[in-house]
Amino acid sequence: MKKIFAPKYIVLIGFAWTVSVLLPSCKTVNINSKPPDKELATAPRIPQVLSVINVPVSIPVSQIQNRINQELNGIIYKDDQFKNNIKMTVTKTGTIVVTADNNLLNFSIPLHINVQGQYQPCTICPTLSKSAEFDIVIKTSSSVSVTQAWQVQTKTSGDYDWGQQKPNLSIGPINIPLSSVIDLALKPQMDKIFARFDQEIQNRISIKDYVQKAWVAAQSPFMIDKTYNTWLIINPVGVSATALQAKAGQISMSIGIKSYISTISGDMPHPVVNNTVPQLEQNTGTDNSFNATLSGEVTYAFASQMLQSQVGGQTYTLDDNKYSMKVDSISLSGNADYILIRLDLEGKQLTGNHKTIKGTVYMQGVPYYDPEDMTIKVKNLDYSVKTKNVLIKSAGWLLKAGLENEVRKHLVFPLKDKLEDTRQALQKSINNNVRINDNAYFKGNVNSIEPLAIYLTPFSIMATVNAKGTVTIVIDKL
Repeated sequence: MKKIFAPKYIVLIGFAWTVSVLLPSCKTVNINSKPPDKELATAPRIPQVLSVINVPVSIPVSQIQNRINQELNGIIYKDDQFKNNIKMTVTKTGTIVVTADNNLLNFSIPLHINVQGQYQPCTICPTLSKSAEFDIVIKTSSSVSVTQAWQVQTKTSGDYDWGQQKPNLSIGPINIPLSSVIDLALKPQMDKIFARFDQEIQNRISIKDYVQKAWVAAQSPFMIDKTYNTWLIINPVGVSATALQAKAGQISMSIGIKSYISTISGDMPHPVVNNTVPQLEQNTGTDNSFNATLSGEVTYAFASQMLQSQVGGQTYTLDDNKYSMKVDSISLSGNADYILIRLDLEGKQLTGNHKTIKGTVYMQGVPYYDPEDMTIKVKNLDYSVKTKNVLIKSAGWLLKAGLENEVRKHLVFPLKDKLEDTRQALQKSINNNVRINDNAYFKGNVNSIEPLAIYLTPFSIMATVNAKGTVTIVIDKL
């Protein structure tokens, strides 16, 4: 006899079947992924860009002229007795004029010559005597150079010209030509005069004093930004210079202090000062390219707070309305050379079996500096390996939902204000004749900022940029 099921039993059986089929598909899947293994970041390799700090040296030749006129005055040469019936006195009569032209120091020395001659026709005859006076101008030129030890070297040469008519002295029946006699007496004195000129030039042009002052001054940290307590640090490594130039009334040269320049924030640094000036490296042109390394920092705490305010609590509809994903919380940290993003999620499929998920996932990407808008961004953002392994087993659809694309849009951390503030502070410091010490001050300009490197610390993302420009150290007190 066949059993006949009542309608109410059929309804119950159908309900039980529906529950048995649908409940598994509505069940929330927990996807608690573990973070990647902790790794140390690679030691940052920040390129060092060499700078050349220009130190112009200019000495008016008037200083040399004044000193030489003080040192060389009055009688230059005098005979105490007659030699070959001639006795002579040579006196400087006017101002020695010094000019600078065609890389030579030119001297014009006015001299007055007094000549006394005597003649005795016979042993019992009276001695006849006569004197003559005339003026000549000695013209000299001095070449100037600098040794590797920063010593000034000069070489002076010169002569005078009697012109068309040479001097002579007539005493009675004899005529004594004076030019050869004066030449014999004056030529040796000229060598002595030239030696004094050389010594005086070397004493008055002390290039090493300028170099020493600039070399030491460059190593003095000085504050460029009180807001961030930022200091400019200069590490000099060498010195070069152009050849000495003598023109337009000045002796000048350009000294270049080769240095590595950076900035640091915090307490005033106290570097060990190297007082030893390196040997001179001669160069043919001036180079005052300025490269200062500036740093911008985004702490993980700040970045996490910013992301939480932008992304936390937001719900995203992904992949043409196939998935809905709510980010409960988001935070950022560093691991090795990657940015690590932790997301606490709640999500579900909007089509198909409507599966839901809840839990924690990790994404990681590579930070980089974008010079266009002066921000730190993240590229190659993807789920971590451990997270992928969890999702493949339980919620593979999340791997293709495109959540990482939505998160990437918010991984933009501004540095413009910080870098611009530092640049402006640096610009202000080197463009307003800010003194380094009692002897010197900076003068220059910052023209551009170029990216150098980006790296991770245990607490932050650091971006370094190169501030390019020109800078000069002016020595105004010796």
